[in-house]
Amino acid sequence: MTKLIFKGEILQDIAWDCIKNQDVTNNYLTLVKDQGIYLASSKANKNNKKTICYAEGFEYNNKIDPFDLFSKCNEAVGGDDFVEEIPINPEWPMIMASRAYNCTLEAFIDEECVDFTLRAKKV
Repeated sequence: MTKLIFKGEILQDIAWDCIKNQDVTNNYLTLVKDQGIYLASSKANKNNKKTICYAEGFEYNNKIDPFDLFSKCNEAVGGDDFVEEIPINPEWPMIMASRAYNCTLEAFIDEECVDFTLRAKKV
């Protein structure tokens, strides 16, 4: 089983995008594996870009060798790229977007499923 960790202000931005795009009514987050592993907003923002939040240690940047990242991602979640809409608790986007909480979203992934756990610590 692989554990992925998402946190920080960018996670709050993903939550706000969910709320603004009314994804909160659909109760899902979009998990992506291509050049790194990340959560993505389902719709593009006003600059025609999606907000993304990389899992810790799976960031695509110029500080890591692309082959090393490719290997690490494949070991964590398999060799194929994917985009999956993962159901979440309908209350989570409001909690994650709130500046009153320091949130960490953990994804537990195996061959059969993805389970998210939200840890919210009052600031």
